[in-house]
Amino acid sequence: MKRVVSAVVGFLIGDDVWLAAAVLVLLAVTAALVRLDVVAWWVLPLGTPAAVWLSVQRVARGSR
Repeated sequence: MKRVVSAVVGFLIGDDVWLAAAVLVLLAVTAALVRLDVVAWWVLPLGTPAAVWLSVQRVARGSR
């Protein structure tokens, strides 16, 4: 059971907890905008690459 939980957590979160948190925030923002009757299809396609770029920049700064 411990291996299954570890595999699921590893799959959902991956190597970067901050990136996983950013995607959750993007999903919450999208949901909030939809509840306000705003067309929000663009939030995830624009926000996810930005979050990945910020994650890569954070790791690159840490390796210097």
